[in-house]
Amino acid sequence: MPCFPASVSSGPDRRLHPLSLLFHLGARLWDFAIPLIVALFATRSDTMRILAPAAVALIAAIAAVLKYLSYTYRYDDVDLVVRTGMFFRNERHIPYDRIQNVDAVQNVAHRFFNVAVVQVQTGSGSEPEATLSVLPMSELAEMRRRVLVGRRLAAESVVVDEHTVTEPIAPPASVRLLHLPPRELVLAGFIENRGMALVAAVMGVLWQVDAFKNLVKSLVPDSAPEWAQVVAGGGGGATIMLGGAMLFLIALLCIRLLSSVWAVVRLHDFTLVRDGNDLRVEYGLFTRVTATIPLRRVQTISIHQRWLHRRLGRAAIRVTTAGASGLPGEGKQAADREWLAPIIHTADIGRLIQQIDPSIELDGVEWMPAHPRAAGRLMRVSGVWAAVITGASAVVLGWWSLAMAALLAVRAVLRARGIARHLGCAIVGDRVAFRGGWLHHVVSVARFERIQSAVFAQTPFDRRTGMARVGVDTAGMGQGELSMPYLPEDVALRLHARLTDAAARTPFTW
Repeated sequence: MPCFPASVSSGPDRRLHPLSLLFHLGARLWDFAIPLIVALFATRSDTMRILAPAAVALIAAIAAVLKYLSYTYRYDDVDLVVRTGMFFRNERHIPYDRIQNVDAVQNVAHRFFNVAVVQVQTGSGSEPEATLSVLPMSELAEMRRRVLVGRRLAAESVVVDEHTVTEPIAPPASVRLLHLPPRELVLAGFIENRGMALVAAVMGVLWQVDAFKNLVKSLVPDSAPEWAQVVAGGGGGATIMLGGAMLFLIALLCIRLLSSVWAVVRLHDFTLVRDGNDLRVEYGLFTRVTATIPLRRVQTISIHQRWLHRRLGRAAIRVTTAGASGLPGEGKQAADREWLAPIIHTADIGRLIQQIDPSIELDGVEWMPAHPRAAGRLMRVSGVWAAVITGASAVVLGWWSLAMAALLAVRAVLRARGIARHLGCAIVGDRVAFRGGWLHHVVSVARFERIQSAVFAQTPFDRRTGMARVGVDTAGMGQGELSMPYLPEDVALRLHARLTDAAARTPFTW
């Protein structure tokens, strides 16, 4: 009977760390916290105020004990077996070569006890195949080792006679590809500027309480020139525009500073490591996240450069993977895991991409440009929106809405020319590359073998102007994200035919 080496052979059932009881109990109590608080405030009985918390604690304790006793896992020859349920038993076999990620999250309590919440993901859906809460860190390392070895054996189709004695296969050596110091994290947060939605909400509230007018009055002294006094005391459109601009700039600066602090806390000690054919990302000050990205699951590689990125000689690199389901405690969004480099020097981009895919070479690429009339179409679309915004603001700003119209017109021209100038697509060996954006430049690359479909699309405006959109769909990107609009129709037809032929001739791989 064939079997695998002892490094991945069958073993006894294992239980979670005994501290799982404590963490499960805390989770159940948290679930009941709000109903319990409402019940305590609603009742006038002293007896109920004592019995209700006791009953909730008892139910939570029983649930924690049952979950701990009913949850086991073991390592079989070719798969990880997870058993759950006390009365309704569920046994799940997860082949090692199907496991995409073994991710872990540690909050402050987890780190104090040296345990972690572990998620095993196969990329088959929006939920992980198994969540083990909690495991000791030594057991997490053992699980990763067994998964890596199991993948290698499956990939090499290794079958060993049951009487053959083999040595355990050592995991591949780890190579650190990137480590971000605090200074770079501060820059990353400042550039990313999370929280603009909060700025918009605050601006709306301040508008309602006449904060703009009051701010301008407080900033203009009595000794100021007459025109400034008129602007400050007039209460018209000038006051609103000037006060709004001041508050917006102040709020923008504060939000960027808070974003920098948040980035330092969330991405503290950000480290990217390569373990054989896997990339491992670790980050976090209070909540420590460890995530794995198999290189064979990478669908696309994207290089992002905002305006401040370019001014500071920085960029960010992201990959998308098939069927990513997000990290423990971060919902179903996998964005944080997929940012391989939240910030990186532009001089180091080539080195890092070579570590991910040595055959990618973007230097000297000949990009297919957009149609010469693309800027004109973009400008007309922006002009329509500018007219709508100007008309709506005229009720509040009066004649000052003409100043807003002028600003919007200048923005429309700059935006249209910037987008048209940066749009491009190219065939680079066995890959297709797209670039786009105005202030936020993005370059994305996908292999032919990752293409699920090639798209050729034309709107009525495209047909009238001799333009078309060409794009591709992959498992890791949403429809339309890898596309090139405003291509000349003849160029678009040739490109679509080439992509369709390449996708048909290249075996699809996950």
